Amino acid sequence: MSQHLMKTKSHLMDWRRFLAFGFYAGMLQLFWMWPGQLHAAGSQTTIRMVRMVLTTPSSSSDVPTAFAFPVPFKPSLGHTNITFVNLPSEADIKVFTINGELVKEISHSDANGSPGQEVWDVTNNSGQPLGSDVFFYLITAEGQTTKGKILVVR
Repeated sequence: MSQHLMKTKSHLMDWRRFLAFGFYAGMLQLFWMWPGQLHAAGSQTTIRMVRMVLTTPSSSSDVPTAFAFPVPFKPSLGHTNITFVNLPSEADIKVFTINGELVKEISHSDANGSPGQEVWDVTNNSGQPLGSDVFFYLITAEGQTTKGKILVVR
């Protein structure tokens, strides 16, 4: 295959890279997708996707839309923290094991410098890193509560 044809073919693949925008849980989200390797038969394509969540500082009525990411949390992928976003100005976050044992309590306040978000280093109340497991979190503020799951894969 000539170099010109190979260059043209690689440019033709650029149409497969695209950005998509969408709303989920009241938040604007940006998706960037691109193809992975095409298998020899050409019948199977691996799609890779990156999701970015664009948030703004929230009001006190946003407890139901608060969530944590990345899930799953994998240090092997370079993850160092879990971030809770779309938080009201004052909130309490509690993280539990699947057996109901409280492992972490976090008090969020916008006055601490991060409006609408709280960054957690994935340690327990004693400062020890959490091991691989499924955890549940509760976010409570002004009589409202939301819950979610976190998967830690070490």
